[in-house]
Amino acid sequence: LNNLGCFLYAQGDCAGAEPLIREALAMRRKLLGDEHRDVAASLHNLAGLLGAQGDYAGAEPLNREALAMWTKLLGDEHPDVALSLASLAKGLWEQGDYAGAEPLFREALAMYRKLLGDEHPSVARSLASLGAVLQAQGDYGGAEPLYREALAMRRWLLGDEHRAVAGSLNNLAALLEAQHDYVGAELLCHEAVAMWRKLLGDEHPHVARSLGNLASVLRAQGDDAQAEVLLAEGARVYDAARLRAGAGLKRAAFQRSPYPRLASVRLALGRTDEAWPAAEKAHARALADLLMAAAERDLTPSETAREDSLVKVLGNLERELAAYRQAVTSDTTGEAAGLAEATHNALLGAESEWSAFHQEIAAKYPVTEGETFPLWRVQSALSQETAIIGWLDASFGDDATESWCYAIRSSGPVAWERAGSSLSEGDSRSPSERARSFRDRLASPASPDAVVTRESRELWEGQIGPLLGALEGADKLIVVPSGAMLGVPVEALVNNEGMFVGETYAVSYVPSATLHTWLAERADRDIGSGTLLVGDPPYNPAHLAAMEREEDVLLASAQLSPGAETLRSALAGNADALRALPRLHGTRDEVAAVAAVSEASSLLLGPEASEQELVRLAESGELGEFSVIHIATHALVDDERPECSALVLSQVDLPDPLEAAMAGTRIYDGLVTAKEIVREWDLNADLVTLSACETGLGKEVMGEGYVGFAHAFLQAGARSLLVSLWKVEDRATSLLMRRFYENWRGEYRDERSGRVGEPMMTADALQEAKYWLKDYTDEYGGYPYEHPYYWSAFTLIGDRM
Repeated sequence: LNNLGCFLYAQGDCAGAEPLIREALAMRRKLLGDEHRDVAASLHNLAGLLGAQGDYAGAEPLNREALAMWTKLLGDEHPDVALSLASLAKGLWEQGDYAGAEPLFREALAMYRKLLGDEHPSVARSLASLGAVLQAQGDYGGAEPLYREALAMRRWLLGDEHRAVAGSLNNLAALLEAQHDYVGAELLCHEAVAMWRKLLGDEHPHVARSLGNLASVLRAQGDDAQAEVLLAEGARVYDAARLRAGAGLKRAAFQRSPYPRLASVRLALGRTDEAWPAAEKAHARALADLLMAAAERDLTPSETAREDSLVKVLGNLERELAAYRQAVTSDTTGEAAGLAEATHNALLGAESEWSAFHQEIAAKYPVTEGETFPLWRVQSALSQETAIIGWLDASFGDDATESWCYAIRSSGPVAWERAGSSLSEGDSRSPSERARSFRDRLASPASPDAVVTRESRELWEGQIGPLLGALEGADKLIVVPSGAMLGVPVEALVNNEGMFVGETYAVSYVPSATLHTWLAERADRDIGSGTLLVGDPPYNPAHLAAMEREEDVLLASAQLSPGAETLRSALAGNADALRALPRLHGTRDEVAAVAAVSEASSLLLGPEASEQELVRLAESGELGEFSVIHIATHALVDDERPECSALVLSQVDLPDPLEAAMAGTRIYDGLVTAKEIVREWDLNADLVTLSACETGLGKEVMGEGYVGFAHAFLQAGARSLLVSLWKVEDRATSLLMRRFYENWRGEYRDERSGRVGEPMMTADALQEAKYWLKDYTDEYGGYPYEHPYYWSAFTLIGDRM
């Protein structure tokens, strides 16, 4: 099993390899115990597979466990220990931790030299790896001799046609390109491409990557036409390879997409009609795969039952393992450690079965995955007053990035313009650096208004201003966020007239134009009715006591955002950190206000805002009966493992997790994770509002944007979401939400946006509420929420214009 899995992995078939490698690991742990060199080898192999799929956070603990096991069994100096050091270093390097990776690479290299001599394939591999981490830090002079030594050694030891030789050629070519030696880089790239193709065929990710590298070198020399041919070919190979990379995010993160560069080259060649389909293929393909595959497959009753059973088993085993591992810290009998090991083995087996089931279903119900909708279909979902806008950022080499912006209207060709930025004198920052600086300033109410306005105006002029001609007659913008503009609320930009963009346009966001169209085409499907409102859960007994004494008002002045350390501890499941979270007093008023303008509302307030109650609603199917779900509580966002991001519910009177695990009943920790939402929730909601901090963030994945709660709720069946981009202020959020729902439901009697008592579309309702909050006056005539920090954090994701 292990060898076959590794063989498939070497061929680029990660999806086929994963269940085999997981099954081998589970079997070895069960038969050989948790301290055996074969177990360490399986851990190492699974870590390598996850790393190839872009799951570096998942690979790191496996690498560390393998390293500890090999070191204990084999001593401090052994080739397997060196291999494990190098694997751990590679994962750190991939995550950008060069300072952590470099000493591990050097240690592995020294160990290999000592144990295996100065000429060995493992020594060559370590030389190449160390060169890569030096290059990533800009030390080209230090990297080049290492690359050249590795290439020469590999040629000598392995011959002139070997995949390791091709890898060295590719590495050295990239370094020469970075130093502008394009002639030398081109020769090496040609040799690498030919070798990869001969050895691996035309559906391997290494071939796609190598074709892209050659295209980049040719582009640098002005040969756009040949670069386009190579990038188109590389895109074809990439599409074939990504289908074998695994499902979901594994398919998105396994390798950089060639499509942004292909689109950019086509624009440079004047082939604008072909540029947008390529640009669109760089956006949210993994999410589109998941949504469309789930919607189109028609599982048999037995397949559905098997899927449901596997999901339940996986969830129960994960929770049990966490409970036993927590108990190990205080158990002196060793019983908890034994139960943890047995549960871990069972979980490994269940994960293997789950992976194999996915393979079986994918083969039986093939979906044309990764496809994007043609322009005419996207335009058919747009009104004449609506425009889709987006950006294209394409990198060629280490120091060349081309930026474009585009607009799509209901008819006519896609409008493309060069994106740039009006810079302040002496400002040498890149567009991405300026955009992130602006976002950081928005996220702090202490940022000076003049600085915010200046940076906002610069972003407008560079990122949207060039499209003004194409936006004539539009009053609604659907934004496909990417590149420098990811996480930037467009409505907070200031235009040429000194007005905020959101004062001119109602704004919503979508992961891609294809997904917007797909959601819009499903707009007529039956949705639930009624509203589920969840808010003000107690996090400790003092909160509950205050609720019972009805002294809530005394807490209103103590609404402080938890510190970063508290949030990290809470995210790790630390019970003390969860109990230390501040109560969000304003969410009670917020939920009451929303309930007042909503029909058939179901309220879960205080201790009833619990994981137990939401699990009951999910298991009974009642969650699927709500058209609106509004959850107002703390959110814990994991930007490394987005599936672990969690909404915090009542932490009071939770059953003892160890007792529940021993009894075989469900374990509750007062958290609902994104993974649980995807697995266990079946929604039919028109709108899900997550009235909490940073619910629109998550792990930044190239082409997918922020992966977190939004992805989870869309997969669970929501059509649109209202989420936040930074830590929000309690009182301002309550006012904003009250106004938004009044607008959306038509529950108002004054004139708003030229209407009286007329329900607004979702984006219009949010637009009016934001600028009402901006102009809100307190009893002293002041404007306490004028700063964009207060009103621009919440953004609408989905099709509800």
